[in-house]
Amino acid sequence: MLANPSGKATEIEQNVKIKLPFGCDVLSVVPAGKSLWVQRVKIKVKLIDGSEKAYFRKAASGYRGYKMMEGAFAAETAIYSAIPEHTPKPLAWGTYKSQPDVHFYICDFVDMLDNVPDPRSWGETIARLHQNSVGKSPCSKFGFHVTTHLANVPVDNTWNKS
Repeated sequence: MLANPSGKATEIEQNVKIKLPFGCDVLSVVPAGKSLWVQRVKIKVKLIDGSEKAYFRKAASGYRGYKMMEGAFAAETAIYSAIPEHTPKPLAWGTYKSQPDVHFYICDFVDMLDNVPDPRSWGETIARLHQNSVGKSPCSKFGFHVTTHLANVPVDNTWNKS
């Protein structure tokens, strides 16, 4: 289902719904920023314990959309494992049942800030990302096992020695 600007929509695409926590009720689906390449929404749910939680869902169509969502999930999962305090927790990715050419990625929703981070703190975070990921390459090379994207542009992550 596409986002309802009023926020009153409570229906959601079947394959997205089954990736959300078991037993949750969808409270709203609203647009979450603008993008030329993906449709982005904030999904607010009520969990079975009565608490509320928000998720970010982006979706894109076609083979490129499939590769974008696959890469986003794999990359965010890897980054989350290294620096979870600085990365929205990935939840899932998949393909719409109702539209098999549309693919999605879901993670925890985080309100983003437009301010520039402190350079020292940012540098320390990037250093920690690299330190925490050392030795995790399956072939002792630099790269990644799936293609990632910068917007809709594929990034060459081929394994290499440097």
